[in-house]
Amino acid sequence: MDWLSAVQLFVLSQGLLLLVIILAVRSETPNANKLLAMFIGINTMGIALHLAVRTEAIIYQPFYIIYLLMIMKGPLIYLYVRSLTEQQFAFVRQLLIHTLCLLPGLLAWLAIAPEQPLPSASQISEVDHAIAVFYLLNSLILFVYGVAALRLLHSHEHRLKKTFSSLGPITLGWLKWLIIYIITLRLTYIATGLLLSLGLINEQPSFFLFLDFGVIYLIAIGGLRQPRIFTGEVQKVLERVEQPSLTEEHPTQTKYERSALDDDSINHIWGKLQACFEQDLTYMREDLNLSQLADLLGVTSHELSQVINLRSGGNFYELVNRYRIHKAQQLLEDPTNQHRKLLDIALEVGYKSQSTFYSQFSKQSGTTPRKYREKHCLTDNTGSLAR
Repeated sequence: MDWLSAVQLFVLSQGLLLLVIILAVRSETPNANKLLAMFIGINTMGIALHLAVRTEAIIYQPFYIIYLLMIMKGPLIYLYVRSLTEQQFAFVRQLLIHTLCLLPGLLAWLAIAPEQPLPSASQISEVDHAIAVFYLLNSLILFVYGVAALRLLHSHEHRLKKTFSSLGPITLGWLKWLIIYIITLRLTYIATGLLLSLGLINEQPSFFLFLDFGVIYLIAIGGLRQPRIFTGEVQKVLERVEQPSLTEEHPTQTKYERSALDDDSINHIWGKLQACFEQDLTYMREDLNLSQLADLLGVTSHELSQVINLRSGGNFYELVNRYRIHKAQQLLEDPTNQHRKLLDIALEVGYKSQSTFYSQFSKQSGTTPRKYREKHCLTDNTGSLAR
């Protein structure tokens, strides 16, 4: 057994171990864990097939169904995102619907699977080109589903930013970057698959296997650490905020076209919001959400969301973070805070973690908090957020 086969055997055992852990651990998101287990299981079976080829094991015809099942990786990652971002996710129905993507793959599988077992890896060359075509189809399907999953994550993040001032793990940022990684990997597979089909290269580079191994570990670790998104509190807030838009009689009309708010009302609410932030420093509450702020101002969540969008040019999340970073800049410019820990400043202005504070500060200021303090600690702050 060569070193690459030994590595494959190790990763195969780890994949099986992760599969057992995911199925055994009690989770707040059981449907998501089932889909995650299926995804890891199919990836692990693919590694097992590669290992059988490399060790010149006899590969019987039924084992080639693994190639067919690998097409389901795309639908599974897409449904995994839906199971985490939808409050009412129909697990069985959706899984059955998306298994239809197996139909085009079935034809490719029938072309790949030989009638007799292949006694050694040397005879795999008999179906090399057919397998290359199948991998191309598999990569195309996974690419399409990956893009669809990214669109879902973008909509999910946009929905949360309209309502919450602090997001944390409920935005699924780790999953977004993992899917981008998978899409990039699939594009590379598509390119090499075309080269294989044209006979320009003889085999797929070995390092691609290591890239696939990484997917198993990353999605397993992220999935096991992912908390439930729609807790009772989050669900209650979202229902209050989204209820007006769900009951509109003409949802296709231009946004806010049917609103009863005139310019005077909008200006009045915007003035109250600015006073609430600038005088009462309400934005410094770490768990502040749109529903709470609307109650403080005596308006509905839908009205407040409209005012924020029209007057600030952004959503609730962006507005609150703009005020928080502006306050942080004031604190960093104060010489008395020169030796104060940056985490203390982050917590004071409403952030739960230093990483989120750094990210938002760099995004709005173009520099890190530490460098900002070094440059501005002796200057007076005369800036203003008012528009």
